[in-house]
Parts: sequence; structure tokens; C-alpha cells
Amino acid sequence: MGFDIIEFLQCFFIAILEMLFVLVITRGLLQHSLGSSKSVLYKTILFASISALIAYSGSNNLLFRILPLIAHLIFILILTNKSIIQSVYIGIISYACILIIQLGIIVIFNFTALNQNSFYVQVFANILTLIISSLIVHFVPIYHIYDFMLRKDIALRFLFGNTFAIVFLASYLVVAHLPHFIYYFAIIIIAVALLCFVNIVLLRSRIMVDKQKAIIDNYNTYLPIIGELIEQVRSRQHGYDNNLQALSALSVTCEDYETLRTELLKNIDAMSYSDLPMFILKLNLKLLSGMLVQKYSLANKKKINMNFSINNYNIQSTVPEYIIIEAVGILIDNAIEASNENDTIYISIDCVNNKFVFEIKNIGPILTSEFYNNIFKRGYSTKPNTDKNRGIGLNTLLELIHKNKGQLSVSNELHLDNNLIAFRIEL
Repeated sequence: MGFDIIEFLQCFFIAILEMLFVLVITRGLLQHSLGSSKSVLYKTILFASISALIAYSGSNNLLFRILPLIAHLIFILILTNKSIIQSVYIGIISYACILIIQLGIIVIFNFTALNQNSFYVQVFANILTLIISSLIVHFVPIYHIYDFMLRKDIALRFLFGNTFAIVFLASYLVVAHLPHFIYYFAIIIIAVALLCFVNIVLLRSRIMVDKQKAIIDNYNTYLPIIGELIEQVRSRQHGYDNNLQALSALSVTCEDYETLRTELLKNIDAMSYSDLPMFILKLNLKLLSGMLVQKYSLANKKKINMNFSINNYNIQSTVPEYIIIEAVGILIDNAIEASNENDTIYISIDCVNNKFVFEIKNIGPILTSEFYNNIFKRGYSTKPNTDKNRGIGLNTLLELIHKNKGQLSVSNELHLDNNLIAFRIEL
């Protein structure tokens, strides 16, 4: 039997649509670009061709049922540059989402007179799957599932195990063409629904536990700083009492007006001096206040100036405070690391339309398109002799902003003949 080019092209077109499912779900899980458009296109065409050849062979043995899944996992591995285990996680989640959608479509088609083996029906079903997948990625935060998969505790191993079971059960039933499939569907859908319910309950509980843990960790980190500041305020108050007594005594010890004036000015200057920006304590977010004071002290030790401009002390935001602290901490740490002695870091804080607005500026490079594309890549750093811990902050920040539906912008600004690089976030 000769090679039928029309049949192969049909298999190829359907394989392209299947690869698009994987691309959509994978991008939704990772929450960032998968590389240049050309690179993604070439990889998609290559693996679609492989899947098309497998489908065109028409073999129904177990190996040829598993081969498309293996091809898709390799496709994800090459596409994302993740480790093998992370690629398996992404593949399983992608397949779980896609096959659940397709099972629903198959059930609907079983109640129609449509020929499910028809090429046009298969194309229609795949396009419908692609649309539903895109809607799920847009409206459902499925990236939480991938984040939790990366944590190897007992609960998530159970989650991984039953998700794995769902995927392969559904995959087998779809391709096996069992007789009287519709009669078994009620039992199958109940079993799958129960497993999905367990997974959802488990994920919700894990999300709550992680949020509470993050809040507790931030309190443990920054509340001691607030305690230290309170002690400093008490100490300063004690000093004020002593200074007031000293000022009262000046009227007795100073013999003339000029001497009294000189001593008054000297004592007032000493009383008004503070090595900490106490006005930061006026912010309603006390953990943020503590973190800002800590970063100020760190910059001060390195003889780096930090200039604050707070336009609104009553910060309102839809995201929890620990998310704000994490984002702000990354930006300030990067600015301190990029600054030299006697440099100045400019920080602006505001609240606009119930969103926390934070902008930080420091002396930095000119923002080119190449530099902009690189600074958010994991491992990239402008510092020489970078170690493995550098170059991950801005990548983490970008993922954090995307996950919480915030905004991040980068720009240049000229100030006192210095080129400043400015990062602005809204959360």
C-alpha cells in the first residue's frame, strides 16, 4: 500500500492542533514566554510531524498508544528547558486538562449523529478543545497546580499519583474504542469526578496553609525589627526628657543672649538628628515599614544613600502584604547590589485606585531592547563573576507580578547627569 499524502496531511493538521493544546496549557502553567516565535514554531512542526507519522501508521498496539504521550513529554522537555521530572509534571497536568475537556466533547458527540471518525468532526472537536483550553488558562490559575507539584510532601505525592491515574485511565478509554463505551461512562465519570473533587479540596487546603505560612514567616522576620524600633523610640523619648531638662537649665547657665542662642541651636540640632527614617513607621502596613527600615539600615552600612518619597501612607491592595514585601524586597536588594558607595537610591511609594504603587531608581545601564529581554531571564546578571544565586531575583519578581495580575515597567531617567534605571510595580 502506497503513501497517502492526503491522509498524512490530515494527521499532521490534527497533530498541530494537539501541539497547540500543549503550548497553551504549558504557557499557562509557567506564566511566561516559551522562547522566540521561530524556535517554538520549528519545534511544534517537528513534533507534530512525529505525532502525525505515529497516527498515520494506524497501529493499535499498546506501544503506539503510548508513543504520542512520550513524544509530547519530549516536546515539553525541549520547549521549556526544564528538568525531566518538571517536564513530566507539566505533561501530566496538560494531559489531564486536555483529556477531561475531550472526554466531555466525546460524550456530547455520542448523543449526536456525527461520525466521530470523520476528519472534519475531529478538526472541529480539536478546535473546540483549543478554545476551551485557552479560556481555562485565562480564567483559572492553573499555575498553582504546577507550583504545588514541585513540592515533595506526602499530600502532593498523593495528588500527583491520582492525577497520573486519571490521565492514563482517560487516555486508554479514549483510544481503546471499547464496545458500548457509553454504558461505562457513568461509572467512569463518577470515579474521575471523585478524584478531581479530592484534588481540588487538597489544593485549596494547601493554598490556605501556604498563605498562612508565608504570613507567619514574614511576621517572624520583620516583627523583631518593629520591636527594635519601638525600643529606639523609647530610648529617644528618654533622651528628649533629658534634653528638655538641659534646655531648661540653659537660662541659668548662659550669661548672655548670644551664648544662649548658640547653645539652643546646638542642642536642637542634636535632638532632631536621627539615623533612621522614622516617618516610614507611619505606613499602615507595619511589616512593610519594618522591612523598609531594615533595607535602609543595610544601605546605610554600605554608605549608600536612600531617598524616600511617600505620597500615601494608607496603602490599599488586593494582594496580601507578604506578596508586597517579597516584590519590594527583590527590587531594593537589586538596587543596593547595583549601587556603589555614595550613590543614591530613590524610592517612591503611593496608592492609586486601591493598588500599591512602588517605584525605585538607581544608577544603571541604558535600557536597550536586548537588555530588557535579558534582565528577566533566570541566571542573567550584569555583575561580573556571577554565582548561582545571582540573576534569579528579577525572574522571580516577573513571575510574582504575573501571578498576582500586577504590572511591571522598566524605564530610564536622567538625573544630575546620571542615567537612572527605574522599576515600577503596581499590585
